[in-house]
Amino acid sequence: MSRSQGLPVKPLQETARHVVRVELKSGVLYWGIMIEGEDNWNCQLWNIICTAKGKCHDWSMFLSDQAK
Repeated sequence: MSRSQGLPVKPLQETARHVVRVELKSGVLYWGIMIEGEDNWNCQLWNIICTAKGKCHDWSMFLSDQAK
């Protein structure tokens, strides 16, 4: 049984190994290299810069869990 991917998911998965910017509903911004994007829009980023509430943070790894 094959699962078809919707149009918005395919470009997300094709961004692997590219620098991306992810903005959450809360307004927090993440810039980093996309490691993996999943069908449920979870994503893993590497070498991240996070901007939240006027502050900037550097992280080595980030996992966005939007499937709640």
